[in-house]
Order: sequence, then structure tokens, then C-alpha cells
Amino acid sequence: MKILRRLRGAALALLLAGCHPALLTTQRPSEEFSLYLDRGQTDARWDGSVGKGFGLFAAGGLPAASRQFEKAVSAGCDDGLVLFHLAACSYVAGGNARAGELLRAAIPALDARYAGTTYPARARNLRAIALMDEGRTAEAEGALKEALRKAPPLAETHSNLGKLYAAQNRQGEAFLEFEQALQLDPNDATARLNLGFLYASEGRHDEALAEFDRILRLYADDHRAHYAKGRTFIQMGFTDEAIGEFQEAVRLRGDFFDGHLALGQACAAAQRWADAETALLRAIRLQPRNPKGQYALGRMYAQKGDGARAIKALRKAVRTDPLFFEGHLALGVAYAEGNDHEAALLEFTKAVELDKKSAVAYRHRGRALFQLNRFGDALKDLGRSLDLENDNPVTLLFIGRSHWKLKDYERAREALKRATAADPGNAHAHLALAEIAEEQGDHEEAIAEYARVTELVPDAADIQYKLGKLYDKAGRKDEAFKALQKAGPYLERIGTTR
Repeated sequence: MKILRRLRGAALALLLAGCHPALLTTQRPSEEFSLYLDRGQTDARWDGSVGKGFGLFAAGGLPAASRQFEKAVSAGCDDGLVLFHLAACSYVAGGNARAGELLRAAIPALDARYAGTTYPARARNLRAIALMDEGRTAEAEGALKEALRKAPPLAETHSNLGKLYAAQNRQGEAFLEFEQALQLDPNDATARLNLGFLYASEGRHDEALAEFDRILRLYADDHRAHYAKGRTFIQMGFTDEAIGEFQEAVRLRGDFFDGHLALGQACAAAQRWADAETALLRAIRLQPRNPKGQYALGRMYAQKGDGARAIKALRKAVRTDPLFFEGHLALGVAYAEGNDHEAALLEFTKAVELDKKSAVAYRHRGRALFQLNRFGDALKDLGRSLDLENDNPVTLLFIGRSHWKLKDYERAREALKRATAADPGNAHAHLALAEIAEEQGDHEEAIAEYARVTELVPDAADIQYKLGKLYDKAGRKDEAFKALQKAGPYLERIGTTR
């Protein structure tokens, strides 16, 4: 699923950004309008709006083009070419549902009036991309294979089919599709872009960068290639280099939503908060109906430690799209960090309802239930999370803590030991084991576990204090003295002396 999200968030959205040739006709607007006049459903009531719409669309003015096409449709136009272009505008603006509705009407109309042109296949490509966004991969594959049966063949179709296969980890088939796309058009920047994304998804970053640089040698002003280089640099851990590429991408294309979004996220990673906020607010202004902008802004505020503004932005994200899984999850985390566990529980419940196979959603809801002292309910969710993601150390930690709260010490220890086996550096699990052992009077076990915690967190003065007291009880005076010396900051804080 990570690969699918990456491809959707980058290659797929980029395919439709502005007026890139991968989506748009290669004809000049006048020729396109001539095609409409020759084959389309013409009428004096809307021909003027249609002509203006084609011109604005080709010039990259999609919002204005959309308004002209909407005027035509409102006047009664149901021409397939017009509906297709309006669907493209809607998709780019984040209106997937509207785009899908328009494409359902556009495709048969294009088949009827525009057979032999590229438009029947292009419309199916756009429909497939929208279906992929919704996770409906089988339907998307069907739409693309149907597009392949339409003449003339399009490199774009092979490229999109390759992306779909890559998202399903069908890497061999993906490479074949990208190669076929490049055979049809060796200079197809989109196919080469997708090939680079596939290399990057496999960790072959140098090969990915080589493909993106090849695009830039062909098309120096291709903002998508700079964006793709930025994403690859992020994967490589080169944040400053990534910021530079994202800045170049948005310089070349000021209305590039994904570019501003990625720039904001990269600046946040570099703790350049003002730059991050500026970039993300620009992204939001470009696509106010796209929840990803407010989501990224909320995540940035959370990183900065501004919980109130994080919650405000994330609430806007889920209001914009109530089915936005990641938004509900992040909003729940923000509430939990502010100790509003009831509100967190509501958001995590919405996330679970949206994806009942998400181990993360069940784990977070289980943690919220734990914080609300609903330990039995917490165990149900945590158990479900563990079924979906075996031996996750955080899940095991809270399973252990829940059993401990219910005085089931045997099961608590079993879960906590599994947590430390899965993650030997899990200081919280070792601490819980130490406290259980101390509670049950097993001082040697408690000493061993507290000592392990101090190895993992040497400056934990409160743990040094507990360890020192246990050493003292066990008659291990020298070790007690050393531990209590290290506990000095804790003793000063609580006003206690040895």
C-alpha cells in the first residue's frame, strides 16, 4: 500500500497537473475546437463557452476552463469531448466523485463521436487513475486494458498500467509496460518518470535520478522531473537537496499543488517552520477541497509542538473529506497528545470503520481505551492489531500493561517479554517488567530490569533512584551508592535525600 500511495501521490497526480501533454491533446486549441465543431454536439447556446474552455485548458488555466465547460453543460451540452475536459479539471481540483460522474457520461459519447482519435483511450486512462485513487485496482486495470483496445495506441496507457502493476508489486510486468510506452514514444517524459518512480520504490535511487535527469535534458522546464528528484532525495535522506528540487518545481509551475505540498513537508522535516507554513498554505489555496493540504499543515504544527493549531487544521481536513482515513488517525493522535482521550477515541473509531484491516488504527484505539481505563476493551482492539501486525512491540507493550492493570501478571509478563524480544531497546517494556517484579516482591528480577532501563536511558534519574533503593534492600551497598549518586537530579526535584 505504501507503493500505491507513493505512486498516486506523485506520478498519478503529476500526470494531470496543469496541462502536461500526458493528459492533454497535442493539438493546438484551434485544432481541438475544430475537431469538436466537426464531430461534436455543437449548438450556438454553448459553442462560445466550449471554445473558451479549450483555450484556457491548453493554457493551464484549469479553474477558468472548468467554469466555461460548466456553463456549456448547464446549457445542455453533453458532448463527450467537453465532458472529458471538465472531468479532467474536476480531478485536478480534487473532485474525484464529480470526475467519475462526468467520465461515465463522457466515455460512451466519445466512443460514438470521436472513434479513431486518442480521446476514448484518454478518458479511460483518466477513469483508471481516479479508480486507483480510490483503491479500486481491478476496475482500474480493466479500464486500462479496454483503453489498449482503442486505436491509436497510447504510451500513456502502457505507462498507467505499469504504475498499477508496480503498486501491486508486479514489478516485472510494470517494467514491461514502461518499456512498451517508451517504444511507442522514446521521448515520453511521463513513461520515463514512472520508470524512475519504479526504480526509486525498489531503492535503486541512482537509476531513478538518472531517468529524471534524462527527462530534464529533453525538457529542461519539466517541473515534474524536479519534483521526482526531490522525492527521491527525501528517500535518500538528503533533505536540503530535496528542498532545492521542490523549489525549482514550483518556480517552474506556480500552481503545482503537489510541489508546494512536498516543499512544505520537506521544510518541516528541516524545522524551517515559516517556510513550511508558507508552502503548505499555498498548496491549500490552490486546492482548498483537497484534504491533503490541511492534513500536511496539521502534521507540521504537530511536529512543531503546536497542538491547538494542529487539531484545527486536521479537523478542517476531515470536514473536507469525512472518509479521509489518515486525517482521522492524525487528528486522534493530536487529541491523545493533548490528553483528550475521549475525542481521540472517536477519531480512532472513525479510522477503524474506514479501514478494518489497519493494525495502526486498532492499536491507537486500543491505547485510547487503555488511557480511559477500559482495559478489557483495550485488549480486544490490541489483540486485533496484533493479529494484523504480528509482534509489534508497541502493541505488545500495551497488551502487557492492560493485563497488568487487570492483575493478570502471567499474561502481562508474557506480552512484555515478547515486546522486548521484538525490540530489545524497548525501555518502556523493560520498565513495566521491573515494576511488576517489584510489585510482586521479586527484587532480583526488578533489579535486572531496572538496570536494563538505565542502560537504555542513562539519564533516567528516577529509575536510578528506584534501582538504588532496591540495591540497598538487597544489601548491595556499593551499587546502591553509585545508583543514588546518578539519581541526584531526581532527588533534587522531589526534595529527597538519601
